Amino acid sequence: MITPFGVRWPTYVFASVFIEPTASALAFPAQLQEIRFARGATAADVDLNLADRGVDGYTLGIAAGQHLMLSADTPNLYAYLMDPNGNLLLPELFGAGEIVIPQNGVYTLIVYGQVNARMHVEIPAP
Repeated sequence: MITPFGVRWPTYVFASVFIEPTASALAFPAQLQEIRFARGATAADVDLNLADRGVDGYTLGIAAGQHLMLSADTPNLYAYLMDPNGNLLLPELFGAGEIVIPQNGVYTLIVYGQVNARMHVEIPAP
């Protein structure tokens, strides 16, 4: 399935049940914001305003082989990371996690929740 942003959601098969995500199951935010690090920094904090909207979306340019580490000041968040081709890399991340980036490009991070929070995004130096 292709979302309004041209992102391809994967299709899942659990046991013998076929599940195909729909736009109503995973809504996209109205717009995506770019996460930028200060010059020379390897991390940034992002204020999530989820209490009103329930979903925030971000983009982040990352190089292949880099580690992306995410954490938040609450475990009550769901995060989905998609590669530049729209493939889902982190189907669900609850509060914290880490992934090695497979290819260069701009990644999309969609965060869901019902509380305002602060998310820490880090790409450590190699």
